[in-house]
Amino acid sequence: SLWNFHAVEERLWHGVDEERVRMGILVTLAFTDEVANGVALTGDPFRPGRGRYYVTSQMGEVSVVAPPEGAVPEIDLVERLHDDTFRIVRIRGSSLTGVGEKVLTESQLCILGTALARLETRGPKVTSPCRERVGPVLPG
Repeated sequence: SLWNFHAVEERLWHGVDEERVRMGILVTLAFTDEVANGVALTGDPFRPGRGRYYVTSQMGEVSVVAPPEGAVPEIDLVERLHDDTFRIVRIRGSSLTGVGEKVLTESQLCILGTALARLETRGPKVTSPCRERVGPVLPG
């Protein structure tokens, strides 16, 4: 997917230097009866910069990458603040949850944010909890 036509076209449109493009691959075991699944990026595609983690999640085993028609995933932004706490920005809810329900709790998003911060910085352990909740907002 790094070199497909759409990906190259998007990078050209946004002025991304092709020499700086990288792709990571993760292979994991498949689990049955999942409570939730998703994809997390160590970066916000709408506002590049460190400490912004874009999380797409969905209930159960419904795909977020190739969802069935009508299955819209939850989208959250986890922002690492200067004091190593996190702010959760709820961008969009899942079409498969009830009103006011979330696929991932704030606590789960903070735990995920801590893990993503460790991956991003490869440095000191980040352990602080969420600081505040914001949402819903639109990206950009």
